[in-house]
Amino acid sequence: MIKVAGDNSNLIKINADSFGPGKGNMLVLRTKQLEYDILLIKNAENYKALYLRCTHEGVGLTPAANKIFCSAHGSVFDLDGKVVKEPALRPLQSYPTELINNQIIIHLS
Repeated sequence: MIKVAGDNSNLIKINADSFGPGKGNMLVLRTKQLEYDILLIKNAENYKALYLRCTHEGVGLTPAANKIFCSAHGSVFDLDGKVVKEPALRPLQSYPTELINNQIIIHLS
């Protein structure tokens, strides 16, 4: 997990070098701006940011190699945030991302 220093803006910035050979394609980010963590996933040159809060009853989620699990009631999500196993019915909240000057920027609003 990486703790990200939050400023008062609705942006989270992380160095793209956080991903690299031997480092995997997923990072869990924690910031004071949000109650739950964000899962940042790298897929080729694209990035996806998913809020790790279950859409069923608002419980924190646990990412694994190819799925995201809710330990409270058994919901499972894929790495696109789509529901794979209920009781959750809605996909995970995602945040837009962009890459500028080797910085991954996550827009929280």
